Amino acid sequence: MKNDKPINHVEVEQAEWDKREEWFKETFKKYPKALESRAFKLEKLEYYEFVHAKYINSPDPNDRLAARFLGEQKVKLERALYPSSTVRFLKKVFDVFSKPKVFSAPVPFSESFPGNNEASLKDVKKQLIQAGLGSCISELEGQIKQGNDEFSVSAAIYFKPGEKTSYKADFKKDEEGNLQFLGFKIILDSKDGKEALSQQYKWDDNKPYTAVKAYNQLNGRAVAHSYSMDGEKQSSMTMLDFTDKDVSGNFRTKEFPLDFDYMKELSALPLKDKTRALLSRLENDILNGNRAQVTFLKNGVEETYYIEANPGQKSFTVYNEHHKKITLKDAISIRATESVVKEEMRNKQTESPNVSSDTKTSQKEPRLKVVRNTKKKTKMSAS
Repeated sequence: MKNDKPINHVEVEQAEWDKREEWFKETFKKYPKALESRAFKLEKLEYYEFVHAKYINSPDPNDRLAARFLGEQKVKLERALYPSSTVRFLKKVFDVFSKPKVFSAPVPFSESFPGNNEASLKDVKKQLIQAGLGSCISELEGQIKQGNDEFSVSAAIYFKPGEKTSYKADFKKDEEGNLQFLGFKIILDSKDGKEALSQQYKWDDNKPYTAVKAYNQLNGRAVAHSYSMDGEKQSSMTMLDFTDKDVSGNFRTKEFPLDFDYMKELSALPLKDKTRALLSRLENDILNGNRAQVTFLKNGVEETYYIEANPGQKSFTVYNEHHKKITLKDAISIRATESVVKEEMRNKQTESPNVSSDTKTSQKEPRLKVVRNTKKKTKMSAS
């Protein structure tokens, strides 16, 4: 493998927390200070305490160093949540008797994977992290300890609240005892009574699929790939064809050349901000198959849309703020914006505070009306 950077278990655990934090932030995006809530900080403190206890006595010096740093962050969180030193002391006493001890520090490779095949285990762990399945590593080490030559480990990711995405990663030792990461299967929970979708991905170092890309593909979106073929770098966009399966039950893929300049087309959109950093982030989201949120500014009016790659049409697929598909022409049309503004103004007028009928009448200009008496004489009166 090209990357010989050693696996850091604390780094893997931190990456898992970062995913949870992103999910929490996205779920409660209407509340800008959600990450500052006491409930969130208590959950974060508990997680940091667990990881710190798990790796502070690790035989790996890099794990111990990372755990010490995590311990400092844990102390800062604890002081913010419990300003009183007396309360902090009582909490520690309570934790001693109420929380289970953590003895599961990582076992050295020489003990968990004897022989000359430690390098293959390190490579496999790097591949799992690259695939976004680093949470499988603990279960992987447990299978290795048991001496299994062929096995699977599982993981679950919630990209959306209440929507579980399951992964099953497959491993096998070759004739020389080297561990190999064969690939993973992704399974989406069934929706609205429909059959659950699944897809098997083989692991290829030259053209790797990640957990996120697999999720986006199974949701019908296109993802970009860069790989080497005959010594030349190739790039393409691929989508699943849900109308066609191969003999193993996998959906076949549709491939499109990556000859559409997404960065240039993003710059042409009426984005509220067009900083280089924002455009790069949007391009990265789109090429990874994400549905990216954008804010258009038209005639001083801000509108929220979502866009994703449409390689077949060399364009974007656009959704409004309610995730309903619309045309790009309508999304960027100023007339469409003006009609929306006018409609909102009409709605506001209709929904204005109720005014009594007497008040409405008093606000009108007086008009003349003819009143006839019994003597058939005409008299003018104002009302």
